[in-house]
Amino acid sequence: MLSKLRGKVDQYLQSIAKIFIRIGLSANEITFLGFLLAILAPVYAWYSRDPIGTSILILASAFLDAVDGSIARMTKHVSIAGAYMDSVLDRISDIIYFISLIVLGLNPLMVVLATGLAVTISYTKARADSLGIKERKGVGLMERGDRILWLFVILVVSRFSLALSEILLLLLILLEIYTIIERSHTYVKEAKTMSTS
Repeated sequence: MLSKLRGKVDQYLQSIAKIFIRIGLSANEITFLGFLLAILAPVYAWYSRDPIGTSILILASAFLDAVDGSIARMTKHVSIAGAYMDSVLDRISDIIYFISLIVLGLNPLMVVLATGLAVTISYTKARADSLGIKERKGVGLMERGDRILWLFVILVVSRFSLALSEILLLLLILLEIYTIIERSHTYVKEAKTMSTS
């Protein structure tokens, strides 16, 4: 859903990226800083039991991950190795973000299911790319940015009602399932087109 705003978001990210570039930070340094914030989120949740602070750490981590690509492109330091490490750390970060939900008392089975589905959503695109299927932007309701914003809402709501936050988590699971089906349908359709061309 957020991909619909990609143009405006990219302009904003470029403005922030210029600041980091002037400071002298590289794309890789921003990537690892974002990853460190991801690790810090469940640790902070464990010791503070503060879902608001935890959600802010997750948003900050995801924000830095979004900025690092802009920095790499603007400084012309885009590399296959960098892109690979960014993707791997993204997946690990996603898992860590969800761990914060368990730490703060949400249903572990639901969290594990939501985590697995989130990783599967990312895998559908990665596998399509590896097979040479034409990349399509914005396929599926719950892309990574959407999922992280949803996690933010779940964490904020859990501060006031754990039951309501678990309802939101259940809704996330259903939307993730829909996204996997939607993406798979799109990529299979594209693959069949490639086979007949």
